[in-house]
Amino acid sequence: MVRFGTSPFIDCGSDRRFSAAHARIRARAGRSIEQIYRNVRRFPGHLIGLPRERARHLVEIHRQEVARFYAALWDEYISENPRLLEPLCAAKGVTEDAADPAQPSSAAELWRIRTEVLKLAES
Repeated sequence: MVRFGTSPFIDCGSDRRFSAAHARIRARAGRSIEQIYRNVRRFPGHLIGLPRERARHLVEIHRQEVARFYAALWDEYISENPRLLEPLCAAKGVTEDAADPAQPSSAAELWRIRTEVLKLAES
């Protein structure tokens, strides 16, 4: 479980607007963040495109680079869907129950984006 802030939370597992499995990026052929991310992850033995369940216990190659790419995907998605900034910034917290704290998560990236937007608004 990954959780930031306090209740009421945006639940990335149930709110399709903020779910990596449903967040589609038009500039990337309408593929979901989850599809794109799964296809760039690399594991020993040249394994790629593994489902989350199978990849969960494997050590990823280039982990930091892929984490930066995952963050960029969320930035692209929000940039294509700026109307989502209002509900994101209005939320007091973001949670993702199925997320592994050691892996990039929708909740972490959305909280980062929310924090950056609110800081800019204060300036």
